[in-house]
Amino acid sequence: LTQNTWEGLGIKGGAALDVKIINPLTFHSDFSVDLERDISKGFTPSYFLNPNDFATLNTISDNSTWSNYYVWDNLLTYDQIWGNSHLTAMGGTSTELTHGLTYAASIQGIVNNDENMRIINSGTQNPGTSGYTYSNSLLSFFGRVNYILKDKYILTGNIRRDGSSNFGEGHEWGTFPSIAATWRFSNEDFIQKSGLSSWLEDAKLRASYGLVGNQNVGSGAYLTTYGNTSRYLFGNVN
Repeated sequence: LTQNTWEGLGIKGGAALDVKIINPLTFHSDFSVDLERDISKGFTPSYFLNPNDFATLNTISDNSTWSNYYVWDNLLTYDQIWGNSHLTAMGGTSTELTHGLTYAASIQGIVNNDENMRIINSGTQNPGTSGYTYSNSLLSFFGRVNYILKDKYILTGNIRRDGSSNFGEGHEWGTFPSIAATWRFSNEDFIQKSGLSSWLEDAKLRASYGLVGNQNVGSGAYLTTYGNTSRYLFGNVN
């Protein structure tokens, strides 16, 4: 018998900028935004079908959520070829920011089930409210160098430094390096001369080592909670 309605508004957009500074150096910047607004309303009428199937009180509820998500990436790239050597280097930053809010209200005891009466202020019994705000951010610095010699030997190095608001004070930042070496042996002369290249077009051997991170934990999970109210204690809890 519950009757629900929902309205939502979403706005997504972005802008990008590419600048060729001096050959072979280029700059790329990308900004995007994702905005969402949602409202939902629910109503459960009072009714009487028989002594075993009835609801004395009707119930109305309103729920609203909004969120703002922003991403801004900046990238500086160097790409140069000298004879048999090809060097690519890249460095950049990435910023993510999220803000949001959700709240809900409900009440019972509206005079009747008329549609015009289905507003929170018409109720008289058992009011209830809930809501919270949330915010999290991520800031990253990263770099990559890739060197190719004779289209056979490839050396790649990466490094990232990420700072996340999901972690507590003094633990927000992590550094994650990696390195890889690749041998494209399908381009070696002995492969070309053997006739294997007709079906062995791009064969490689690769060895790599690296560290990765994970920020998929609840925002504020590091904070001490008390009671059963999802509130947090800040500072010295003694």
